[in-house]
Amino acid sequence: MPDEINVQIDDMPKQSINTSGAPQPIGPYVQAVRAGDLLFISGQLPLDPTTGTLVRAGVRAQTRRVIENINKKEVGDVVSILLF
Repeated sequence: MPDEINVQIDDMPKQSINTSGAPQPIGPYVQAVRAGDLLFISGQLPLDPTTGTLVRAGVRAQTRRVIENINKKEVGDVVSILLF
């Protein structure tokens, strides 16, 4: 494993991503931003995409819902997850 990986994204073209397959953002936000091979996703709520309701069954179910909403069955390629 390398000691450090540096990625410069300032010069990469950035693409805003919105999909109808996940809950729509609340407010003037996009669901994700792609910069090169990196995908940045932030502020995801555990919303059921079919009903639009918030999952309230605890942090495990909420985390699972968010991961399913971003269409990841495994988190092997995920660099960081921050829950609060």
